[in-house]
Amino acid sequence: IKEGKKTYIMAQTFELATSQQQLVLKKGLGNKELAAEEAEDIKKIIVQTKALETTKAYALNLLQQAEQQVQSIKMREQGKHYIFEMLTVLKEKLARIQE
Repeated sequence: IKEGKKTYIMAQTFELATSQQQLVLKKGLGNKELAAEEAEDIKKIIVQTKALETTKAYALNLLQQAEQQVQSIKMREQGKHYIFEMLTVLKEKLARIQE
C-alpha cells in the first residue's frame, strides 16, 4: 500500500469503490508516511468493495486455465508433474489469503 503499486487488486478496488472510498485510497496509496490505522482503512475498503474476492476468483481462474494448457502440451510427464505441483502450491497460497 505504501509503495502505491498499480496492481490488479488495487485497480479492482478503485473501480468498485464509492467516491468517498476513492478519496481514502488516493490519499493513502503511495504515501510512505501512512499510519497503520490508515493502512487498515484501505485494507477494509479492499474487502468491502469485494475487490479481494474478485481478485482471488480471477487468480484461481488463471491457475485453472494454466492447468488445462499444461495438460494439452507435449512434454515429458516429469515436467508436467513439476508444473502441476507449482500450480497446486499457488492455489493453496491463494486459498489461505484471508479477508
